[in-house]
Amino acid sequence: MPLCWYSVKGLSLTSEVPMPSALRSERCAGKPDVTIRIDPFLKNGLDAGRFVSDWSPSIATVCIPEVGVLRILNGERVVVSPFAGADEERLQQCILYYGMNALFEQRGDSEWNRNRLSVISQAMNGPSEPAKEVVMAHGS
Repeated sequence: MPLCWYSVKGLSLTSEVPMPSALRSERCAGKPDVTIRIDPFLKNGLDAGRFVSDWSPSIATVCIPEVGVLRILNGERVVVSPFAGADEERLQQCILYYGMNALFEQRGDSEWNRNRLSVISQAMNGPSEPAKEVVMAHGS
C-alpha cells in the first residue's frame, strides 16, 4: 500500500491508512516524524466487541470495539490492525484520538491533551456523530 504524507500538530506523518484530506501535506525532506502502518495480525486474539487499553511510557495498545487495534510505539510509530468491516472514517477518528493522544504523551507533549478534539474536528471538517460517540464512550 502506498504511503501518503500528512501533517498533525507540526509533525510529519506517512500513513498506509488513508487519513482525512484536510491533513494531507507535501512530501517532506528526510524521514517522517511518525509512521502509521497496517499489521493485519496485531488484532489476533483480541475481542472485537470489547474496549481494552494498555498503556506504558513507550508502548500503548488500544482495542476499539468493531474498529480495530492500535499500538503506539515510542512516540514514533502507530501500528493499525482493523477488524473486518471496520468503518474507514471511524478508524481515522480513532487513530487521531487514541493514536495521537498516546503518541503525544509518549513524546511528552501535554498540550496535545487540550487540543486533541479540535484536531479531530478540523481533520474531519466538523465533529461527526462517530467522533462524538468515541469521545463520549471512552472519555475526553
